[in-house]
Amino acid sequence: MEYFDETSLSNTVNNVLHAELFSETIPSREKEKIALWISKRRGIKGSYHGLFAPTEADFKEGVHLFTGEPITSGAATSHILGEEAMGLLQRWNLTIPEVQQALTTAKKSWRAKIAEDEEIYGRPMGMFCCGKCTNAYWRGLLNGSLDKADTRLPRGLEILKSLRDGKGKWRRFPFYNTVWVLYDIHSKASKEELHYVAPLLERYISRKPTTVSSYYSRRLQIIQNILKTI
Repeated sequence: MEYFDETSLSNTVNNVLHAELFSETIPSREKEKIALWISKRRGIKGSYHGLFAPTEADFKEGVHLFTGEPITSGAATSHILGEEAMGLLQRWNLTIPEVQQALTTAKKSWRAKIAEDEEIYGRPMGMFCCGKCTNAYWRGLLNGSLDKADTRLPRGLEILKSLRDGKGKWRRFPFYNTVWVLYDIHSKASKEELHYVAPLLERYISRKPTTVSSYYSRRLQIIQNILKTI
């Protein structure tokens, strides 16, 4: 499988996330090719506060979260894909000068933006503008491209709990994408939220799909992983 799609940051990022979820090995040369391409997208037209810009096709054709929920605004497209691209470079930690420089600059710019917002509101930033963007922000905290996860994530989980709808989901947060992120947080509060949604997760894996897409396969794998641990 080829993971790199030079026409789409969304496809490239989601292909890499798919490989991570299913423990596929991406060849070193392809990693380097992807990382160099992403690094050249830092701060160009369409980027979000100095992050890595989606492509023209991403904006024109529309994109989806890794778990299939559509991203419905240009700003969210730029933020979420830019944040995920930064996380990818952070996890790979390739010793390529151009890549390291782009990553360092992006992290500095983005951390400064978050710190500025916190200074305005006077509290740890637990949530971004919406649930979809918040999940990307939480993943940035988890992978280390953003700092202060020990104060920001707990605040975020408090907000998430307050947004329970009483029916096994949350208001404002995309369901499958949120459980995917929660699985990686590994805290008492995140497990409480996963227990809250467990009946819906069990119902999902019990029914037969009408079609089997990559999104269905990802959701199924994520849910199976969760149900083994809670």
